[in-house]
This record gives sequence, structure tokens and C-alpha cells, in this order.
Amino acid sequence: MKSIDKFAPIKEPNKIFSYWKRESFTIFMVFVSGIIYNVGLLLGPIFQGKLIDSLIAKENLTIIFNISISFVIAIAIVQYFRYVKRLYIRRFANNTSAAMRFLLYNNLIHKTKVQLEKENMGSLMTKAISDVDACVEGMRKFTTEVFDTGVFLVAYFVYMLVYDVKITLLAFIFIPVAMLIAEKLKKIIYKYTNAYRKKLSSISDLTYEQVDNSILYRLYGRENENYNLYNESLHDFEKTAIMANVWENSMQPIYNVIAMIGVIIVIALGGDKVVKGVWSIGTFVSYLT
Repeated sequence: MKSIDKFAPIKEPNKIFSYWKRESFTIFMVFVSGIIYNVGLLLGPIFQGKLIDSLIAKENLTIIFNISISFVIAIAIVQYFRYVKRLYIRRFANNTSAAMRFLLYNNLIHKTKVQLEKENMGSLMTKAISDVDACVEGMRKFTTEVFDTGVFLVAYFVYMLVYDVKITLLAFIFIPVAMLIAEKLKKIIYKYTNAYRKKLSSISDLTYEQVDNSILYRLYGRENENYNLYNESLHDFEKTAIMANVWENSMQPIYNVIAMIGVIIVIALGGDKVVKGVWSIGTFVSYLT
């Protein structure tokens, strides 16, 4: 297994792509395992449909047993590559996090006292604690979704087209609608998320100030006043965090509902094909799954 020096210099560390390029072997393993896993997921519905049809047709026990064993083996292989993909995705995230934190701390250590005094302590704390995590998590999710959404969607789309072009196109028409709504709401979500990040930095700075100067505030009788000010800031931060989370997380179920409207079309038109004898029950279940 190829190892990577987490503390090796990174060319152009200010560019996100540099971190993917640095983890080339890890990304290659993610690519291979991601393709096999997401395309291999098609084997589940295929074998499931064959098994249902063989049970309905009351096939020989040997045939049913062979299909069942093939089903189990296929699922086991697919899940193994799922494990490999997740392992290397997590390794990529951990290595990237370590590299970013090393660059950040190295930059802080080599700054002069005058430069550090000009820095906002809350901003530095936010960068070191949460900004790196947020950046790495975004990179990890993007890398994951390229396969779990992109490759998976393309593979299933082609698979469904083989069964029936008309039903597939009608079922998929709602997915671009959900994607368009998500694109339109992107600016709003960014606005509230950005406000949350700024408020978090402000709260971190205020917290550090409260701890660092607590004795001084008590000595000059400003403790209660600063305590009330800190609570008000926390209250504002809570409202900002709630708004950011509402816009970021509550939209996902709406996208899913819109995208899943296509299932109604599949059930209606696919069921009609079963009634007319064009599709078997196994084929319908395989397509619907």
C-alpha cells in the first residue's frame, strides 16, 4: 500500500485541487471501487427479479438455489467494494485534514508577534477548529457523491432504458426539476451559512476575550455587564445557526419528494405492462427497485 507523507510540502496549497492531486493513489482506489460498487448495485434488482419469476413459475429447486447463491455472492462482492470505497474516502479526508491543519499551524508558528497581535483570535480559532473540518467534509462529500449519485444515477438510467424508454424518461423528468430548485436556492443557503460562519468567528473571539480577561472584568466591576453581553451574543448566534440549519437541511426532503413523484408513474405504467403480460412480476419488481 502506497503511503503518503502527511507533512510533505504541497504545491499550490491555496487550491483545492492540489489536495486531490496529492492523494492520487487514494483517489484512484476510490475511483475503481466506486465504479465497481455503484455499477454492481444493478445486480441486486436483476437477481431479485429472476428469483421472484422462478418462484412464481415453480422452477426446479436446483435452479432457485443457484439463483439464490448467485444473488448472495453478487451482493457480498458489491458490499466488499463499498467497504473499500468508504475506507479510502475516509483515508482521503483524514490525510487532507492533517495536511490542512499542519499548514495552518505552521503558518501561525512562523508569524511574528506583531503579525499575531493584528490577527483576530476568534477567526484563528474558527479556522483551526471548524473551518478545516467544514472544508474537508465538503471535499469528502463531493468525492463520495460523484460516485454514489453521478455514476449510480447514470448506471440506473441506462439499466431502466433497456427495459422501457418511455416509462424511464417520464420517471426521470422530475429529477431535473428538483436539481433546478436546489440551484435556485443555493444563493439563499450560502447567505445564511456564511452569516453563521461569521457569527461563529465572533463568538469564538468573544469567548476567548471573556476567559482571558475574566479577572480584569471582575476587578473593575464589569463582570455582570460582559456576562449579559455574552449571553445576548449567544442568543443571536443560536438564531443564526438555526436559520442556517433550516435552509441547509430542510430542503433535502423536499428535493426527495419531488424526485420520487416519478415512482407513481412507474407503478401506474409498469403495472399496466404486467396486467397486459408484457412484463413479468419479477421484471416489474426489478425495474421498480
